[in-house]
Amino acid sequence: MDVLRKYWQDLGMVVAIMVCVYLLVRGTAIPDITVMLWLSFVAILVHQFEEYRWPGYFGGLFNAVLFKSKHPHNYPLNPHSAMIINLIIAYGFYLLPVLFPEVIWLGVAPIFMGFFQLIWHGIFANRKAGSLYNPGLFSVLVLHIPVGCWYVFHITTTGVA
Repeated sequence: MDVLRKYWQDLGMVVAIMVCVYLLVRGTAIPDITVMLWLSFVAILVHQFEEYRWPGYFGGLFNAVLFKSKHPHNYPLNPHSAMIINLIIAYGFYLLPVLFPEVIWLGVAPIFMGFFQLIWHGIFANRKAGSLYNPGLFSVLVLHIPVGCWYVFHITTTGVA
């Protein structure tokens, strides 16, 4: 468990790279909506890597800014709670729509979660921290928002929504 607790975000990046390679090799044979959902999954994995590995100071920022913790490296968001929360979100919440892409509302939930990340990382956390950047914002702008817009455009223009 200790190895997983230390390296879960690195494992996520390995999975993200494998998914991207798979999409590059088989992408044209996969329905567009499924590709979008896989890319949404990749977005959360990259997002978690950015938050917890490189640059990786999201946990301390979260604890210090939101909870005013006197121990921002360990309380209330510590390495174990971050791992549990993020693994459940990434592999449950984001993979379920990949398995059932025809259930549109399952896909809308993580897409909207990605949009919410813009509010959290782009506005709230930056305002509270007095900064222009915090770990997670780059992946929101480069992955979550473009993939989310593509998904919303697709489901509204193809009549599946």
